[in-house]
Amino acid sequence: MNERVKTAPGPAWAIETRRVNELIPSPRNARLHSDAQIEQIAASISQFGFTVPLLVTEDDTIIAGHGRLDAAKYLGLLEVPVIVARGWTEAMIRAYALVDNRLPELATWDLNLVKLEVEALRLTDMPIDRLGFSDKDLGSMLAARQFHDEQLVDPLQGTIDNRGDLLARLEITIADPRHAIERGDHYRLGRRHHLLCCGVMVEWERWKPLLTGTTIFCPYPGPFVAFGEKADKYDLLMVQPDQYTAGHILDRYEDIHGAGSVVRITNE
Repeated sequence: MNERVKTAPGPAWAIETRRVNELIPSPRNARLHSDAQIEQIAASISQFGFTVPLLVTEDDTIIAGHGRLDAAKYLGLLEVPVIVARGWTEAMIRAYALVDNRLPELATWDLNLVKLEVEALRLTDMPIDRLGFSDKDLGSMLAARQFHDEQLVDPLQGTIDNRGDLLARLEITIADPRHAIERGDHYRLGRRHHLLCCGVMVEWERWKPLLTGTTIFCPYPGPFVAFGEKADKYDLLMVQPDQYTAGHILDRYEDIHGAGSVVRITNE
């Protein structure tokens, strides 16, 4: 006997269409959209289509989707898809208008996956500016990794405060790098690969001019990034704020490619 598929209770199901000039913005809409964000939403609709219908009351007042409605007007659309919340009480309408905007804000990002997805998309013809992230946004998110990494836990001795303690417990010794790097140093590795060591990851203006052509942005690279498959095909813009790690990257590159393969360009 087949089990019945369970669905969430509620009257808002069928997708219908409404003319844009018939829809009424809610006077209680607490979510504000800047002109720049409306343009971003419009660009997304142009790229992917109208993937999320507006939610409206039975008298065509917007409950959720004011930004999408403004984007539709920006694009000159005559009709948009809607879902009508039939039978909803006034309390349900007012509550959902807040819930729809608030719940997505409570989610977090897996910053490692964000990095991988952005790097993969840079190799396609998909415009990165259609993702909804500005360069500054991406820099801030990736910079947060160094402050929000999960703590290491030793099952016998508890939380390990830093990775140096972990290496000491494992009796692993790593010598200091030969290259003593200062924050702000900019090195060229080989003919095209770059390493920029700066103090704060969000200072995009330091390296943004280098993101041209086929250059791939590689934040927080490890010692072997410059020897991977991507390094053979593309220019790499490697940004490593940690001077110690950056020094080991330069050491390893010089060990393999010989003296003169690592050149200090500037310190600003």
